[in-house]
Amino acid sequence: RFFSYLIVYRNSTSLKDVTYDDCRAFVLYLIDQKIEPKTINCYISTLVKLFYCVRHESFDIREVPYQKIDIHLPIAISPEDFAILYKACETPLEKAFLCFLFFPGMRISEVLSSKFCDIKRKDSLVHVGPSKGRQDRYTLICQSALEELEFYYRDLYKDAPKPTADTLIFMKHQKSNNQLVPMTYEDARILLNRILERAGMTDKGYTLHSFRHGFALELYLSTHDLVLVATVLGHKHLSATEIYVRLSATYKIQECNINNPLDAALKNQREL
Repeated sequence: RFFSYLIVYRNSTSLKDVTYDDCRAFVLYLIDQKIEPKTINCYISTLVKLFYCVRHESFDIREVPYQKIDIHLPIAISPEDFAILYKACETPLEKAFLCFLFFPGMRISEVLSSKFCDIKRKDSLVHVGPSKGRQDRYTLICQSALEELEFYYRDLYKDAPKPTADTLIFMKHQKSNNQLVPMTYEDARILLNRILERAGMTDKGYTLHSFRHGFALELYLSTHDLVLVATVLGHKHLSATEIYVRLSATYKIQECNINNPLDAALKNQREL
């Protein structure tokens, strides 16, 4: 993308002639394109590596500073809202997919790449191969969610050859020839939006990742073990998991009717 930008907007400037002005202009271009600050910082990091590995020069980050990032609390789906969505499901696929999103707390990419051999039914575990954190792990699943997967399995393969252990779990029938092909991210997004519309919950802001947040929050609330949560989620650093500590505190403030400790001071003065 940087080289394309140089061709179109910077008179095809070659890499050896690129200046900090070119890099700053590129970042401003990304900002104008409404690219998220976190993504822009990835571009800047790549420019740093490009200068170091190709031009064999150090890149002064003060000349092209990283973007400041606002940290927002994640939107986590609650067990109550999950129950409403589950009731709105009409097919075995929708029920199984919703359960596999919520109960193991996996990333959507991990869900779509999961195979039947990854499920350890006897131990209620799912093996997750190396993904974002480049490390494999085991996460939790319950027997009721596995039963939904079995109903989906029977429905999907009732008129098709049975899959092997290495077959992806979530497949769909291709409209052109009715052949089974893997579900894509766009298929998953459309499926979830359809369920949200049916349940009347489109205004909740739930995304495919909200189920992972909901699982992580519930696991932390039940164990208060940050290392355990980080291990199950596949986080490399605890700093990525600490967001659920803040999220749990926010929920406690909202739901437990905590009194302001300074309320008594004003109340006593008013009584005097």
